[in-house]
Amino acid sequence: MSKQNRLAMIVLSASLLLIAGCSTAPQAASSEPTDGHDRVIQQEQVTLYALGLSCPLCSSNLDKSMLEVEGVKAVKVNLADGQVVIDLDPDAGVTVGELIETVEASGFTVDRVELPQM
Repeated sequence: MSKQNRLAMIVLSASLLLIAGCSTAPQAASSEPTDGHDRVIQQEQVTLYALGLSCPLCSSNLDKSMLEVEGVKAVKVNLADGQVVIDLDPDAGVTVGELIETVEASGFTVDRVELPQM
């Protein structure tokens, strides 16, 4: 086997290990984490906690999905505690349910949502 073929096999093996290590299977959420799905978020920032975020690929996928929601301006994901801080346009009419649905469609479970007090 040539050096080039061995290198290709190593890169492929490492890639497969990274993908296999990513656990995006939904996990059980805490009791009543998502009350008020239809509530329109009028703040500029909301924080939610997602279960199942375990690798940079998970973070990147969730970030991209959240940015597709109209009114989401920026997303910061902390893999250590599953914290997802979302900067919003408060006039866009984004609902808590839209954010939760986006997280769940990405393969994660929302544990809780924290809105700043107005």
